[in-house]
Amino acid sequence: IIYDVLLILMFLLDLLVIFIIISLEVENPRDEEGNFIGLTLKKYGRIVLIGISYGLILITLNLMNAAALNLSGATQFAGIIGGIFLAMLSVAWIWTLSIIIWIALVIWDDGKIVKEIRARLEEMENVV
Repeated sequence: IIYDVLLILMFLLDLLVIFIIISLEVENPRDEEGNFIGLTLKKYGRIVLIGISYGLILITLNLMNAAALNLSGATQFAGIIGGIFLAMLSVAWIWTLSIIIWIALVIWDDGKIVKEIRARLEEMENVV
């Protein structure tokens, strides 16, 4: 019964993290002319949560496998769930590298935006 309670809690936590990922903004704010007016750090939180969600899904699959092994009627699913768990576990390092590269690309892109905003501010100072 403890596996069932933990499994339900992990499933609810998975759903909560997925909801937060979907609700976070991914674009930097713009003015009515389409120019960038600032940077949002929520997109970095979103990327980190996507990485964390992979681990949460792995934990949920592991609990599903343990629950399937303990229930006599669900043992036929233990092999399938265990196989999915092992496949995802073996690809976890690729997922981690992808998240790190994604964060680096977003930082690089935001660096270009910061330079663009600074150039506009200098233009405005020179006009005044």
